[in-house]
Amino acid sequence: MPVTIFDSGQLTLGTGLLALAAAKAAADGRPLSDIVGALEDQASRTHCIAALDTLEYLRRSGRLSRFQASLGSVLQIKPS
Repeated sequence: MPVTIFDSGQLTLGTGLLALAAAKAAADGRPLSDIVGALEDQASRTHCIAALDTLEYLRRSGRLSRFQASLGSVLQIKPS
C-alpha cells in the first residue's frame, strides 16, 4: 500500500477534518495525487483557534519557560 507523508500544519480538529476529507476522497476512488492536492487546498483554508485558561500546559510542553509562564500568569495573559 503506498504511503504519502503529508504535513497538514494543523492541530487536532484541523487534522481530523483533513483525515475525513482524505478518507472520503479515497472511498470515491480518486487517485492519490488528487487527494494530496485537495488536502493541500483544504489545509490552506483551515484555521483553528484555541484559547487556554492557563499557561501551565504550555510550560509543561516546553513551549514556555517557567519564567515566561509565571510572568504570563501574573499579567493574566490568556493565550489564543
